[in-house]
Amino acid sequence: QKEFADAEKLQPQVLTAAVNFLGRQHQKNLTALYNLATTLVEQAKYEEAEQLYREAVSGWQAKFGIDHVKTAYANENLAVAYNIRASLMKR
Repeated sequence: QKEFADAEKLQPQVLTAAVNFLGRQHQKNLTALYNLATTLVEQAKYEEAEQLYREAVSGWQAKFGIDHVKTAYANENLAVAYNIRASLMKR
């Protein structure tokens, strides 16, 4: 868990620097959003993760189309985050 917490602290700093340099919709920054969202899922921060996955999906869909593998992976992980959160809400 500590490693995920450390990653969660570092990833936004890296993303901010990259966005300032390359722009929010650059492919590397979309990947950084996706990676941060995955870290947040591991920390059980599903709502935050969903927001970042949605942004990655939107960016990749605009750049590469709905059928691109990156768009598909991000959509799949977004669905997983939705399902986990929905399951937790039922308890």
